[in-house]
Amino acid sequence: LYPYYYYVYSLYSMRYFIYTITSLLFLSCTPNNIKREYEQLKSNRIIIPDYEYAMIKGRDTLVSDCFHEKLKLIVFTDSTSCNSCSIENIYDWSALINHAEQYDNQLCFYFIFTPKKIDIEDVKFSLTHTDFDYPLILDTLGIFRNMNPHIPENKLFHTILLDENNQVIMIGSPLHNSKVRELLEDIVKENLDKA
Repeated sequence: LYPYYYYVYSLYSMRYFIYTITSLLFLSCTPNNIKREYEQLKSNRIIIPDYEYAMIKGRDTLVSDCFHEKLKLIVFTDSTSCNSCSIENIYDWSALINHAEQYDNQLCFYFIFTPKKIDIEDVKFSLTHTDFDYPLILDTLGIFRNMNPHIPENKLFHTILLDENNQVIMIGSPLHNSKVRELLEDIVKENLDKA
């Protein structure tokens, strides 16, 4: 009988432990935290480092003239994210990039990858074997993150639309959310039709 009670008690203790951990995780993602992170990001200017090179179709390419457009869409993949997954899904952005061409390239996309040190060679390999016809920036030193410590860890805040002064206009990825995509297209149209 003793082993049975011990087993039941162990299950109860384990369930309580899992419940506690789950609750703590849930509380850390409350709407108040998201709102606070949103306000923090929105109230600060984003600093874009002067990257000289990026990968285009797997080759190092000079890109220093790409950083002065009227609107900029930052797609940031940091070391807590799956960089290889983001590279594999990079072609999902093609339709938006093609749509932006109607504005004479006044909307520039910045795909910034900051892998963990252990993953740098794998990410470099993936980038050199990507036939994507748009600059992909490999930030091995984490310069973008260091210059912008106010960007939350939450991946929801890693796609950011900026104005010409690098102030945040919109936050959120338009890839898998039609409402965010519509909002992005409306904001871009409003800002670039005036130009």
